[in-house]
Amino acid sequence: AAVEAPSRLRDTQLERIAVHVRNVSATDLDTLRISLDTAFASRFSEVRGIPEFERPFELAVAGVPAGGTASALIELRAERRGRHAGTLTVAAGADTLRVPLRMTVYP
Repeated sequence: AAVEAPSRLRDTQLERIAVHVRNVSATDLDTLRISLDTAFASRFSEVRGIPEFERPFELAVAGVPAGGTASALIELRAERRGRHAGTLTVAAGADTLRVPLRMTVYP
């Protein structure tokens, strides 16, 4: 998995976290779940998933074929100035990847 996330934002700026996952297994993945921890997400005024969130701050990408790739975006609008840390989780079946996020919001 590759996660592209900004480390610096300006107040009220809209930014994206991009998640790209490659299925390296020999079997298709039924569902890939990508989630942002609630404490981190609550530090932003607008949080939107592409595809849309199924649950608070969790989205699903269905049907990732063996050897195939999947992508998702999470849009964040900076709300509170300062340093913010959280975790992005990517899960498929029994496999889970946790990616630490650190962002600073400037005036």
